[in-house]
Amino acid sequence: NNSVPKYLDMIEYTIVVVNNGPDKSFNVTVGDLLPDGVKFISSNGQYNPDTGVWFVGDLDANESATLKIVVQVIKVGNITNNVNVTGTGHDTNLTNNNDSVSVSVPDCVILDISKVANSTVIVAGENVGYTVTVTNYGPSVATNVVLKDIFNSKELLNLQYSLNGNDWADYNKAINLGNINAGADVTV
Repeated sequence: NNSVPKYLDMIEYTIVVVNNGPDKSFNVTVGDLLPDGVKFISSNGQYNPDTGVWFVGDLDANESATLKIVVQVIKVGNITNNVNVTGTGHDTNLTNNNDSVSVSVPDCVILDISKVANSTVIVAGENVGYTVTVTNYGPSVATNVVLKDIFNSKELLNLQYSLNGNDWADYNKAINLGNINAGADVTV
């Protein structure tokens, strides 16, 4: 129901099995082993997400059955879900017993920032230090990350910062952190 879901969005796959006849089909079974990149949430039929099997049973000519599977997107990129149906009886067209659908999940970053002072009590005229940590929880690489630390210039004077072991005295309220890989953090 969503061809361009975002990371952690829900998708509802709808599978419709139709017996186009001319005869009854017995022991109709659908195979839909969910692809990597999605997590099973629920279904409306007797679907087993571990085996990917939905046992439909018997279908008369021109009869149909519908299964809805709700999943959560847990990766970015292309995700393809394949489905097939089998049954016993006379099937005059085997080419329509397979289908697939693909979704494209755009890159996504989940950034978290924390700022901690090295002291909770500060006396006027003394130095105070802050540690700022930016964490990328992914799943994609965060590119061109810029940290802006807003402060009152009447309260804090002579600011400088340290990034990756390098000290900088020319703090200008914006620090280019570059790229941050998924699962990594940068400390300033």
